[in-house]
Amino acid sequence: MKCRRRDRTDVTDSPRRRDGFSLLAARLLLITAAGAACNGDSAGPDGAPEVMAVSPAAGVASAPVTGSVIAWFTEAIDPGTVEGGLVLDQDGREYRGEVAVREGTALEFLPSDPLDFGTAYTATVRTSVGDRQGERLAREYSWNFHTQGTAPPSLDRDSMRSHIRALADDSMMGRAAGTADELRAAQYLAERFEAWGLDPLLGTLIQPFRAPSLRNGAMLDSRNVLAVVPGNGALAAEWVIVGAHYDAQGVISDGAGGVLVRNGADDNASGTAVVLELARLYRRWTSLGGTAGVPRRAVLFAGFGSEEEGLVGSCTFVGTGAVPVQRMAAMVNFDMVGRLRANTVTAQSGGSASAWDDMLANTNAAGVVIDPNPACKSCSDYACFGSAGVPYVWFFTGTHAEYHRPEDDEPLIDYGGMVAIGDMAFRVLARLAVAPGRPAAGAPAGGAERVLR
Repeated sequence: MKCRRRDRTDVTDSPRRRDGFSLLAARLLLITAAGAACNGDSAGPDGAPEVMAVSPAAGVASAPVTGSVIAWFTEAIDPGTVEGGLVLDQDGREYRGEVAVREGTALEFLPSDPLDFGTAYTATVRTSVGDRQGERLAREYSWNFHTQGTAPPSLDRDSMRSHIRALADDSMMGRAAGTADELRAAQYLAERFEAWGLDPLLGTLIQPFRAPSLRNGAMLDSRNVLAVVPGNGALAAEWVIVGAHYDAQGVISDGAGGVLVRNGADDNASGTAVVLELARLYRRWTSLGGTAGVPRRAVLFAGFGSEEEGLVGSCTFVGTGAVPVQRMAAMVNFDMVGRLRANTVTAQSGGSASAWDDMLANTNAAGVVIDPNPACKSCSDYACFGSAGVPYVWFFTGTHAEYHRPEDDEPLIDYGGMVAIGDMAFRVLARLAVAPGRPAAGAPAGGAERVLR
């Protein structure tokens, strides 16, 4: 080991360092460790490089979720040994990100997106790291730290079951677009949002609109239900949209003078129930300080009307400019999430942002299989957001024999699957809310090719 003074100003003074861990603490830690190394306490066998300081420090209880992880070494690092040399994991799941050498002697792991709040992580420097003289790290070096705030809550299956049973009950008559039954469903959403303390977007939670059906051109008197958890700090003027359509297919004749109700338990009482549960939990979590005062975006929880008539409610919302599209950081959509099969969920983003793959992997604590199937360009309420250049992701568990039929009823719903999808979505939402930058949007897809499924 060669003991010499090294200037690490570029590492500790970078924007990530200022946004992350204490500059003074990092410098003091580095000075102490460097002194120990030069006194022989950190020398490796035969001069092999050693880790002499880390950030966040081992045992830290409130590391920023937007920080990076750094290990400083006693020797200059060979850039060819960087890949896989510093890893971060949570409960054995390796976190995605990039590793880079800083100033020759520091290895920095830059997470792809913010970490979970209130969560324990393990960072490990592997023996694959070597110095420029060919010496490898003498031994693997690991340390633990805990992030700031409170861990994201898990969705409650009984709460979601109560919403699906209410919305998909025969008494709702299938919640057909533009009907009094759709209005009753809208009122159900509004009453819950109000009870949980969410704010209306434009003075009232229920937003009526009049627009033509794509199905038959008839004018629809419909409504969106729009509720807000305000943001705070430097990001408060930006928005994350979390939405699902709550209308369904109405009734059909039973051939004997009566009707059969197409209750739409999966399509889309399931997606609506996830949005309601996310709204309830996110409002409570943020109000109790779960995000530790970190600047965060406003979140709009939306129940869109008249989707079954051609995405009418969501496209009307985008067109009104009630939330300017240039202020929308992302849109998260739920449409048919009640039938998780083969442990696989489709999370379709249509190439709208490069960030989705890593973010979904980093939030997938339940270990579900994520299928990025891009087959359906404009099949749900994400379409008009995507065509306006807003990054989106659509959670979807696929069609089935009961699709758009009277048999799409509540007993067929997989609530365990909904919890797994919803928990992943909560972590996606938390990251989108506090990430310093928005997901990099892809090229707008042009006018939305609205389709009837």
